[in-house]
Amino acid sequence: MAGTIELKGTLIDGKYRVTGVLGRGGMGTVFRATHEVSLVPIALKLLHPRFAARAEYRAQFVAEARKAGRVVHEHTARVLYVGEMQDGSIY
Repeated sequence: MAGTIELKGTLIDGKYRVTGVLGRGGMGTVFRATHEVSLVPIALKLLHPRFAARAEYRAQFVAEARKAGRVVHEHTARVLYVGEMQDGSIY
């Protein structure tokens, strides 16, 4: 996947249009995006390519999403979907 600076305007997995960066961390970047069909704004976390290439980091990312997906609270973002793109990027 291209560098984070170049992602603005990019359509991720045919569903999510990146509109900006919300934050960066050690293993990934969280983007502001919009679902293409519903136009609902979302936060989209993309695992850095150097980690996405390694199975153990991919498994950790998915495990984190599963745990976070069980949290339901009005002040917490919900995990709605975990996906993998054709280039191996995981979000």
